[in-house]
Amino acid sequence: MSGPAGRPKGGAKGSGLSLERFIRGKARPTNYKSESSSGKRRRVEKAVLLRGYRKEKERAVAEPPAKAGPPSFYDKFFSSIGKDDEEPQAKKPRDDTKATRKPDPLFKAKRKAQDVRDEKQAKRQAIEAKLQEKESKIVQRKKRHVKLSLRTKTGQPVIKHQMKDILQKLKASK
Repeated sequence: MSGPAGRPKGGAKGSGLSLERFIRGKARPTNYKSESSSGKRRRVEKAVLLRGYRKEKERAVAEPPAKAGPPSFYDKFFSSIGKDDEEPQAKKPRDDTKATRKPDPLFKAKRKAQDVRDEKQAKRQAIEAKLQEKESKIVQRKKRHVKLSLRTKTGQPVIKHQMKDILQKLKASK
């Protein structure tokens, strides 16, 4: 008793699925007869793949890869480059002084947009500079507060820091 392709009916069919069976879509047998148009298209695409696979397989079996065979396309192409003395004439660069160039219709709009961008950038930089100045003043104020609020064991203010603060105020007022 043998099934399709000379295989024994029933029992184990083999350990894996061959590539040919996969391409033909015979991974699992189907019982329905009708095919949709997409199914036919898929079957045709698989048939083309299978044909190409079989050709490559036959070619690999029939001809072992030969190292010293005829030269490849690239070998011929690169060897012919050195032999050809004639080179196609390169295009001459245009002379912009003779030909009149078309004016850019968006030139004014681009210039205006660039001016607006520059103004926004200048404003942004001014704002950042003010923020840095404010932060530095806040840091100085905190340091001054810490020094002036220092106390001795008995709760008296530290005179050294008080004197320095009064001195700085006098120097700043001059």
